[in-house]
Order: sequence, then C-alpha cells, then structure tokens
Amino acid sequence: DDDIDLETPRVVVNVKADGSLWISGRPIAADRMAETLQTTLVREGDNIEVRIRASKSVAWSHVEPIMLACTKAGIWNVTYAVYRESP
Repeated sequence: DDDIDLETPRVVVNVKADGSLWISGRPIAADRMAETLQTTLVREGDNIEVRIRASKSVAWSHVEPIMLACTKAGIWNVTYAVYRESP
C-alpha cells in the first residue's frame, strides 16, 4: 500500500471489516483522525486528498468519523475506493 502519494498528496484511510481504521500500516483511533489529518495537511499542502478505502460490507458508522475528521481538518477532497474481500 502506498498510503501517501508524494506526487498528488493523498492519504489512504483503510477501514477494516471490524471497523478499525489504518493509515500507513498503523491503526489509528477515530478520535485521533482529525489531528492526524490536520498535521498531514500542514505538511503536504492544501490540495491533499483523503481516500477512504473499505469493503462494501463496512457499515457507514465506521466511515462517518473519517468524513467528520476531514471536515474538522479542513479537507474537502475526499474520494472512495472499494476493495473486494477475499473469498
């Protein structure tokens, strides 16, 4: 996983099936997400993209804190990616 793309500043937040959140291969608590994203925004610049990557079976309640954290951090470029679960 390339969780931060240096050409187009992008942070990928992976949402696991159990609802846990991961950035750069490390778990992150939902209540720390806004602070982490704000720090990344300052370091990478205003055009940062946050990509939320999850299985289609992940509940909205696990994605919503990421959206709220983006808003709190002042990040408006949010995209989504859905991955297939292994059979």
